[in-house]
Amino acid sequence: MRLYFNIFILLLTISCTKKANLQAFDPKQDHLEFGNGGGFTGAISSAYLLKNGEVYRKSTSDTSFIKIGKIDLNKAKQLFNNYQTLGLKEMKLDEPGNRYYFITSVSNGESHKLTWGKSELQNNAPALLLKILNDTVKQLDENKK
Repeated sequence: MRLYFNIFILLLTISCTKKANLQAFDPKQDHLEFGNGGGFTGAISSAYLLKNGEVYRKSTSDTSFIKIGKIDLNKAKQLFNNYQTLGLKEMKLDEPGNRYYFITSVSNGESHKLTWGKSELQNNAPALLLKILNDTVKQLDENKK
């Protein structure tokens, strides 16, 4: 009986630890969403950067947003400013391919999305910002290990 109790406590601890990373992320708040999708499975993988530096992840198979960490507030501000500085807010880009990439800016309740993958970009700024955002998330993942 004691063995069953110990297993129950272990399972309870594991489930509570995982739930601590499941956050109530409100997609209406200002954020940058970025990621990729398509291919054979059509799966979409997204990351979300909030202005306070928190970073969340959600893929097609996830039922909730999962908090993966937090970056420096100044770096978060810089990434949000880059969207403006690079002129992405004024850009119109809706050319998804079989595999596609995207960045969405949500600010003051308004959403602006750039999607590409069909052909090579004339202006490489969206791909550059996406690389920086992905590297930021990768760094958070590596810091967890």
